[in-house]
Amino acid sequence: MKIDLPWPAKGAWTPEQIATLKQGYELGELPKDIASKVNRTPAAVRNKAYELKLTHNRAWSADEVEALRTAYASHPMGIINLDAVAEKVGRDRMAVALKASKLGLGDQARKRVEERKDRRSFKGDQTALSEFQSARSKAMIAENGHPRGFAGRKHSASTKAVISEKSKAANAARTAEERSAIAMKAVKTSAANGRAWSRGSWKAGWREIGGKNTFYRSRWEANYARYLEWLKSRGEIKDWAHEPETFWFESIKRGVRSYKPDFRIWENDGSAPLHEVKGWMDARSKTAIKRLRKYYPQETLVVIKEREYMAIARKVHKLIPCWEIDGKGRL
Repeated sequence: MKIDLPWPAKGAWTPEQIATLKQGYELGELPKDIASKVNRTPAAVRNKAYELKLTHNRAWSADEVEALRTAYASHPMGIINLDAVAEKVGRDRMAVALKASKLGLGDQARKRVEERKDRRSFKGDQTALSEFQSARSKAMIAENGHPRGFAGRKHSASTKAVISEKSKAANAARTAEERSAIAMKAVKTSAANGRAWSRGSWKAGWREIGGKNTFYRSRWEANYARYLEWLKSRGEIKDWAHEPETFWFESIKRGVRSYKPDFRIWENDGSAPLHEVKGWMDARSKTAIKRLRKYYPQETLVVIKEREYMAIARKVHKLIPCWEIDGKGRL
């Protein structure tokens, strides 16, 4: 129960609050219990204690250490419910985390998590990745319960209406600049996570070209990558890369705000132009190319249209292995 004292919940700590904090640590009280006495949050108590270099004097017993080891060893995914362990041993969750780290348990757990989060081993195999993520989620819920206790339940129509109205009100209260910044952040996050350009047509999919397994959004794009790798093998270019960078149009508030060219080619003369393979040019593509040339005038962009692509295809398709043609035998 919070003590009814005229102590501030924010701002500088009073001498009385600090004295209560020190006494609580000397007695081995948990931060959440001390917090109720000084009108602060548990996090504020932990931070102030760290600043004052306060530590609990109560040593860990052999039984507590064993309980901690058992908790980390028993979980199949290496993810521990610190609150549950802290309650079991009568410690603060931060103290549990620090003790686990000193014992080497935290590092081992994080290592197991990272090993299982490593998506590179699933690249190109979405079915295997989905099965892994599903199994991991089920194991976590079976061990710790649903994180919000809402498994198998749904919001009522009235609740959904309330959520919708609050969301609309919050969005309406934002300025145009704030909405623009939120949208830009979302796009950049998707791009950083590799989700922004994962879709395509014209036989989009993963191909291994030049020793790299890469997602190409069309048959033409994949064939052009084979052509560049062929040029590299002949020494006609130094190197090439598929979609190596994104160009952002920060001053643009709506419409096309970024552009990711298909290829960067490093020529033998030291130049490094961008190449874009376009079988047909829609309005969005035209705008993206126009804005790239406006906001990044130092970049050289070469657009490979149908005429240029077909000229290359007729010349090299019999020389390059795995060159793709459509179902009607067309290049």
